[in-house]
Amino acid sequence: MSQTTIIIVEDQEFTRRGLKLALDRMPDMQVVGEAVDGSGAVRLAQSCGPDVVLMDLVLPGMDGIEAVRRIKENQPEIKVLMFTAHGEESEVCAALGAGADGYCLKGAIGEELRRAIQAVVAGKVWLDTAVANDFLHDYVSRQKLNKISPSMTVPDFSPLELTVLEGIVDGLSKQQIAGKMNDSAENVTDNIRSMLKKMQSVDWDKLRRDDRPDHS
Repeated sequence: MSQTTIIIVEDQEFTRRGLKLALDRMPDMQVVGEAVDGSGAVRLAQSCGPDVVLMDLVLPGMDGIEAVRRIKENQPEIKVLMFTAHGEESEVCAALGAGADGYCLKGAIGEELRRAIQAVVAGKVWLDTAVANDFLHDYVSRQKLNKISPSMTVPDFSPLELTVLEGIVDGLSKQQIAGKMNDSAENVTDNIRSMLKKMQSVDWDKLRRDDRPDHS
């Protein structure tokens, strides 16, 4: 059986050990290295060349966002899956905008974590259902039903971007989305980056307030 090689980047020893134990129990996964900060993650990725890096967001020194950016600049073939307790929309957008291939909340140990790793290895954008997919489904629904009020500050996605967004929500890979659009995977990636930039500019607190039924 072919194994997916993984680096764990986590500064909390207890969490790091628990994560390694969980992965060691998966016959198709192999942990090949561990780092406790962003700089160490970049160096380890260069020396080990893993299939996947499991990256915490908040790290001493260089944070996870910058580590993702540097790993992707040097080794774009490596998949980076954020594995963090921080699930704010702005953080999700910042991580994916830096080049992360997925965003998974801590607590997703076992089969859910395996699915997340398998998804990014297959070229899919994994978004944890507890934070990102809920927002994306909600946004698509409001777009289709024209339920966005004039006072709401939401990303102004183009028709192409909305098609990409719907594909992500449906769990399609970049290649599958590209086939649906009769376009290239590279252009799908460009559309995702464009959406993330727009999403980073959103005032999420105001969006939540304006979307409440009793908002006046």
